[in-house]
Amino acid sequence: MNVIMLGIDSVSRLNMHRELPLTMQALKAAGAVSLLGYNKVADNTFPNLMPLLTGLAESELHEECPWPGPDHVLDACPFIWKQFATKGFRTVYAEDCAWMATFNYAKSGFLQPPTDYYARPFLQVSNMH
Repeated sequence: MNVIMLGIDSVSRLNMHRELPLTMQALKAAGAVSLLGYNKVADNTFPNLMPLLTGLAESELHEECPWPGPDHVLDACPFIWKQFATKGFRTVYAEDCAWMATFNYAKSGFLQPPTDYYARPFLQVSNMH
């Protein structure tokens, strides 16, 4: 079994149905599940992605990991990929833009790669940002 979480920032589920119908059709044909109850909780990517990946609102992160703060890395946060890793899954995290990555833009990111395969270092050195 594989679990792939695909997010397209700034595109609502309904807008994706309207503007990307072939993509939606392909995802459904592959067995994708749409998160019907997942809604925007704030402005910007970080506060909307953290509840999905950790189960915590941005305001709750200080209890589980040293956040907020510009010098605090996010390694200790309870990301869902850590749970998958303990069950034997290989994990990947990738974004399309290294210079403004969700966990690095105005943040300190990670000291250690957060997943088994982490695309940001490759994107940085390949100048694909």
